[in-house]
Amino acid sequence: MLGDQATPESVAALRRDMGLDQPLWWRYLSWLGGILQGDFGRSLRTGEPVLGAILARLPVSLELMLLAEIAALLISIPLAIQCAVRSGGSFDRIVTGIAFAKLSIPNFMAAILLIVLAFSRPFFATEAATAAIAKTYPRQSFDG
Repeated sequence: MLGDQATPESVAALRRDMGLDQPLWWRYLSWLGGILQGDFGRSLRTGEPVLGAILARLPVSLELMLLAEIAALLISIPLAIQCAVRSGGSFDRIVTGIAFAKLSIPNFMAAILLIVLAFSRPFFATEAATAAIAKTYPRQSFDG
């Protein structure tokens, strides 16, 4: 924030402005009081209100959540019915094995694998998402 050439006075002023000169318990209570009043603070990177940033990105997050839920239901319900109809059969064992394998992969690793898959296949709409990310964060490059 201040860089390597910061003077002790500017560091002390920044610490005071950010409340870092207060005890941890007081900073936590101040933060919690702000949250309860709807003040989520300001972004250290952009300076914009955090609540505004969250609300600006909420529609895309909700759309992603809804589409993921619909896809999960469209896949899992027919598979569950088929497994129930042919309980103990080879299809049931394969689906159960895949389900256990998916459960054994940590979520962050599955996310990385899905990102690699999405950017390596042309049928995913990654260009629109990349353009939206680049528009939101113009200082970063997302060219693959």
